[in-house]
Amino acid sequence: MAHSAGGVTMPPVGRIVKPQTAFAGGVGADVTGLKDIATDAVLSDEVKRFSESNTRFVVEVRPENVSAFRWAFDGLPLSLLGQTVAEKRPRVAESDGEWLIWATLHELKEAWQRPLRW
Repeated sequence: MAHSAGGVTMPPVGRIVKPQTAFAGGVGADVTGLKDIATDAVLSDEVKRFSESNTRFVVEVRPENVSAFRWAFDGLPLSLLGQTVAEKRPRVAESDGEWLIWATLHELKEAWQRPLRW
């Protein structure tokens, strides 16, 4: 969940999918909610994906706890970024719905580790 300018953004429901977590656990994700991020400012998709500050929070919420979570943060803007999936691949869509990333975990792990092999 990201909190920015009085808003809160929920990441993929179930767990936060970091590269290391995805690689180790074989967890995939569909991140399709960039267009829904609550903010007072006009932000590019790049800023929405990578911006970090002390007013931005990312949390994981299990599907059965989403209602209680929303209730606890009632009055703050919430945005669902996506959800975890069984397929071993992350997909990230731009605000316009066009897929920016669609690759298998194996492909991404290989691209990450290849430069480290020497």
